[in-house]
Amino acid sequence: MKTVLRPHVWILLAAAFVTTAAAPAVRRPGPPRRPAVRTAAPLDTAGRRRIGTVRSAFTDALALEQRGDLKDAIMAYRAVVAADSTYPEAHYRMGRLLVSLDRLPDAIKAFRAELKFHRDHVAAQRELGLALARTGETTQALAALEQLTRINPTDDQSWQALGFARSVAGHPAEAEAALRRAIEYPPDRASEHRDLGVLLASMGRENDAREEYRAALALDEADPATWANLGNLESRSGHWQAALDAYRTAEARDSSYALALQGQLVALDALGRGADAAATAERWLATRPDDHRARLDAASRYHQLGRDDVALRLARDGVKRQPMSGDARVVLSSVLDATGRPREALRELRIAGRAFHDPINRGHVVSMINATMAALPESVRVLARADSVALTRRAPARR
Repeated sequence: MKTVLRPHVWILLAAAFVTTAAAPAVRRPGPPRRPAVRTAAPLDTAGRRRIGTVRSAFTDALALEQRGDLKDAIMAYRAVVAADSTYPEAHYRMGRLLVSLDRLPDAIKAFRAELKFHRDHVAAQRELGLALARTGETTQALAALEQLTRINPTDDQSWQALGFARSVAGHPAEAEAALRRAIEYPPDRASEHRDLGVLLASMGRENDAREEYRAALALDEADPATWANLGNLESRSGHWQAALDAYRTAEARDSSYALALQGQLVALDALGRGADAAATAERWLATRPDDHRARLDAASRYHQLGRDDVALRLARDGVKRQPMSGDARVVLSSVLDATGRPREALRELRIAGRAFHDPINRGHVVSMINATMAALPESVRVLARADSVALTRRAPARR
């Protein structure tokens, strides 16, 4: 924007012009000129209000992220970039949350959007490389991360990311070299030793891997991922009690850490401790209540223990949470059938058939209905058919 000059400034400029034109050969040294300062026109009320609104929305998104409300935080960041697509950090932070929810294609788009407006955002480029590696785009991932290590060869985090990408790309020796470069440069991070341990374990170098895990725990004893990886190492060696202890320590550090709970189930099954395994499966379900497979697994384990009351409670809780879910109805039907309630199981299957809209799932439900009906005595089959007619009459008409 043009600077608005006051009248007396015009006079001074005119005088200077005349003097210079009259005596072009005389050039006396004078004080150095200061560069002209362009001042932006003052924002109008609407402009100030918009900037304040976007800044406030970004602050709200940060608060949601810090509270762990990840989905709401993502929606809040989307609102920020919808109002101002260039707002610093908004795309980047949204991308990291999307990674944590395993929505990698969306995360890649977010990181690329951040880099479009802020090309020097090193963390965004690093996260983009990692996300590309996880989705199998290893050529692009390696190119992006190798560029970072060339730009700043002492950046330990870029070397760590490059080590991960090389490992995914199937270059273990090069991956080990990159991770050791990461450890070489300060600060000494637990995650770098942990990642090197994972790589060494995959290469069959168990003693070296165990040494790196110990180094990681010496730096961060509370990291659940390191404990879970140590549990994996002990599991591969058949040391089931040591594996279980490591997995339980990981869960104690983070009660929602899925790998710790899954690892415990494997170890407890190997140790033949069914009751503990069922309780662990129920804890796992509590961390992901909408996971129908986890619900069926927990209910099945209690049924095998003769605890049909718990199995049915877990299955019915799924329907209470999602009454219109065909999957929840199928889980309840399976448990009802296993606990000797075939007519109730058939009723749930028929409701599930109406809940599914795709032909594949409907076909599966029809197959389950036919198999259940075929296993019934004729006298019960007649009653089941009557139940079907009564349910059809009560069902609301489809529009």
